[in-house]
Amino acid sequence: MKICPICETFYANRQMICDKDGAPLARSRRVPRWLWASSIAVLALAIIAAGLASGLPLSMISKQADELDKARHYDLGGVLCNLACARGSGKACADLGLMYAKGLGVKRDDSRALALFSKACDGGEAKGCVNLGMMYGRGIGVAKDDSRASALYSKGCDAGIASACRSLGARYAKGIGVTKDDSYAASLYSKACDAGDAIGCANLGSRYLKGQGVWRDFSRAAALFSKACDAGEARGCADLGLMYGDGIGVTKDDSRATALLSRACDGGDAHGCTNAGRRYLKGQGVAQDYTRGTSLLSKACDEGDANGCGDLGACYLGGVGLAKDYSRAAALWSKACDGGDAGGCSGLGLLYSAGEGVQKDSEKARQLLIKGCSMGNQAGCEQLRNLQAKPGTAPKSHAVCGSGQRGCGKLPEVEAKPRVALMPSGGCSTGHWISGNIDDGRYIKLEDGSLWEVDGADTVDSSLWLELDNITACNGKLINTDERESVDARRIK
Repeated sequence: MKICPICETFYANRQMICDKDGAPLARSRRVPRWLWASSIAVLALAIIAAGLASGLPLSMISKQADELDKARHYDLGGVLCNLACARGSGKACADLGLMYAKGLGVKRDDSRALALFSKACDGGEAKGCVNLGMMYGRGIGVAKDDSRASALYSKGCDAGIASACRSLGARYAKGIGVTKDDSYAASLYSKACDAGDAIGCANLGSRYLKGQGVWRDFSRAAALFSKACDAGEARGCADLGLMYGDGIGVTKDDSRATALLSRACDGGDAHGCTNAGRRYLKGQGVAQDYTRGTSLLSKACDEGDANGCGDLGACYLGGVGLAKDYSRAAALWSKACDGGDAGGCSGLGLLYSAGEGVQKDSEKARQLLIKGCSMGNQAGCEQLRNLQAKPGTAPKSHAVCGSGQRGCGKLPEVEAKPRVALMPSGGCSTGHWISGNIDDGRYIKLEDGSLWEVDGADTVDSSLWLELDNITACNGKLINTDERESVDARRIK
């Protein structure tokens, strides 16, 4: 006879006894999972009593505390962590600090968390230093101190914590609490990447691509983006896809480019959705598919990518995969323009010039064309020059489908652009990062000085957001692309 285990059962360790042909003969059921979990709690209490009474080894108490934390028995785990911390375990102090910082099994207490992280750090526990640095960086339970935060991240990085190296690299890249140093930022990203931090690899790849703090090296950038992508970092997939599409640092491969950009989009990178959508519209690396293309652009726009909104507006204007709708095109171009998309500003200016989808307004048209032109859109510059002679004429554009095909619309001239960091009074924009988390997530301050008030129901999430987390702002929402979370918020400054 042989033992045939059965998976996905309510009972723990359930097995079936079979004959040699696999026919069931008998079934054994062991302890139900709920009773088994309860037995852990009983065992924990017994260990506590034994530890207090007979000085049980610290390693055993710490191990049991970890098991309880994994099982989400934070109350009992907290008791054990407290005991282990009192007996000198830095790790237990750091774990207990996190419980107080997040209110897991205990009432949230930032001052208590700060003291525990400090004790853990002083005892040589690097994670305690990193968490303490986060609190100083965000001003939680203590006065905000960027220099102190950077020093604590440095301790964590020296101890081999990859995320600490990456966070410290971002500080040197932006000059927060330290003197701006692109070369040192690149070396810290390299250290984070070598330790397995995918975001660190993507950040280092961007530096090699742009030549920031390192010699420009497209092949090295592509290798780093590939490493980040393989580790699940969507931005790495998106940037690698653009390199394959342009043949920069790698052999040009349209199919590979589209596949990578689609993968980035699936992973939550809105810019990847925009560029994948463009390739479906043009049939680059895939069969031309307007429905799929416009769907990807819509997703990109909803997730805050201004370029996606601009391209989707062009599709509505030309009836590409969608019914023609000038009003919808105007609304999307307005959103794109607010988010920093130059083509969106120029396109909206043309609609105001012609009175299509909006009430005709020559002065507003002129101002929008000036804005689009000043942001680098050549079609806007040309239309601005010809506005008086040819009011309402369309800008130069290129077909999104093959020549000779009917029903093909036009898209404004667009390029795969880097992420922008423009923040107008409304609309969407990407490329932001948190410079301050105020009043336990009630207010989020971005690097451009804008201040956002978070809806009270969402502060549970925003209270845990970290300084330097990457943010997309769009339509009354702040989207933390590092944590893959979003909150309702309104800009108040």
